[in-house]
Amino acid sequence: MYFDIPPITKLVGGSQEALHLYYYLWQLGSVKVARSAHARVDFDLSIHVTWATGVVPSNLTALPIPFVWGPLGGGVTFPWRLYRSIPPSDLRHEVFRAARRAASRYFDPFLRLTWRRADVILLQNEESRRLIPRRYQPKTRLIGNGGYDVGNVQARRPSGQFEVIAVGRLIAFKAYHLALRAIALSGIDDLHLTIVGDGPERESLLAEAMRLGIAGRVTMTGLIPQERVYELLASADVFVHPCLHEEFSLALVEAMAAGVVPIVIDLGGPAQIAGDIGLRCKYRSESELVEDMAAHLIRLRGDRAELERRSRQAMLSASSRSWDRLHERIAHIGLEEIVSSASRVRSS
Repeated sequence: MYFDIPPITKLVGGSQEALHLYYYLWQLGSVKVARSAHARVDFDLSIHVTWATGVVPSNLTALPIPFVWGPLGGGVTFPWRLYRSIPPSDLRHEVFRAARRAASRYFDPFLRLTWRRADVILLQNEESRRLIPRRYQPKTRLIGNGGYDVGNVQARRPSGQFEVIAVGRLIAFKAYHLALRAIALSGIDDLHLTIVGDGPERESLLAEAMRLGIAGRVTMTGLIPQERVYELLASADVFVHPCLHEEFSLALVEAMAAGVVPIVIDLGGPAQIAGDIGLRCKYRSESELVEDMAAHLIRLRGDRAELERRSRQAMLSASSRSWDRLHERIAHIGLEEIVSSASRVRSS
């Protein structure tokens, strides 16, 4: 069913802040539609999938049936020590995001109602679990909000060159400029970096590569077909992911599935996905992060046995995040038992 709210609410502008306001009002306005649909169909279960944020309430609490909420994010915070790493406009958005999260968590009665009425709360990472009040945490389960198709991922085929890859939108908080600095600092002569993706930071990244004297060892593909992305992952040794806040990364999962060893910031969903298999960078300062990433690159380039061992472990770990395995994990949550229990309560 399609539902929208009066266009006047869209006149506040096209910013992220305005979009969040619109979505919140949409949730409140769609309650009547949800109730009407349930009266006609008599649903057994409601699942709120998107948006995947734990700081906006769900309209599905209005229905007298079991309610599954998630998988949710929203708990990963921006590392404020690295505020100089992003432009002022992006920093303002991060400040707004943090303020909105705090205000919602402590002052939104509809959000508290959603926490209370949810039968199961699915969360993407531990940081998002910490958003949930302790009394409701027994209802939480950790699970990713995406999977990969096993048949699409190609097995890694190492070349003689040390191939490093990054995949994602070229936006400020992805912080690919820090990866460029780490590569320059590493001094690895045969290292080649491929950056897959496009976005507003493309020109500044090209300029930074020129400034650092590594432009000849950096390829920026722009937007390419997904099949080509899988081919590039299969030829890579290392996946660099210096993102400054992220709840979950499907690109990282696909890279690990291909046997590409991840280097990530020790923060949020990517750090949990990489686990001990990946190499994690401290981030108390920009210089520490860049030095850590450069040291990890040097370590993997100098120890082919370690690289291959971590590659095998990455494939094994990622196999638990395929769509088939994700479906199995969701089944183990016990949705049938939840529905059956609720049905007995309603009939008694």
